[in-house]
Amino acid sequence: MSSPERMEMHARAIANLVQAMDRMEAEQQVHDKRLEAHGELMRRHEEWMQSHNEWMLRHNEWVQEHNQWVQTHNEWMQSHDEWMQSHDERAQDIQTESRENRARIREIIAELTSIQADIARLDAAS
Repeated sequence: MSSPERMEMHARAIANLVQAMDRMEAEQQVHDKRLEAHGELMRRHEEWMQSHNEWMLRHNEWVQEHNQWVQTHNEWMQSHDEWMQSHDERAQDIQTESRENRARIREIIAELTSIQADIARLDAAS
């Protein structure tokens, strides 16, 4: 192979290397842009996750407050139910006493009626 042929072959090899390096550089730029976009996406995701975590903390606090309110309400309801039961028992006692009192009043009225009849007989006999 002659010297001009070798020089031409070397020139083509160098040109091919330059083209390959240019392609690699272009691919590297595309790759760098993708990495940059991915980094931005990851940053936004981290911001979203932080916001979500803050929301979850507030939500969990609300759930705890709600559960405390429910517990307090249930305790109040239990106290109220106990009071109502006591009230109902007292009302039943009063009804029983009232029936007994009405029966006793009827007995007293019957005795008074009997006494009045006796008085009337004594007055009539005298």
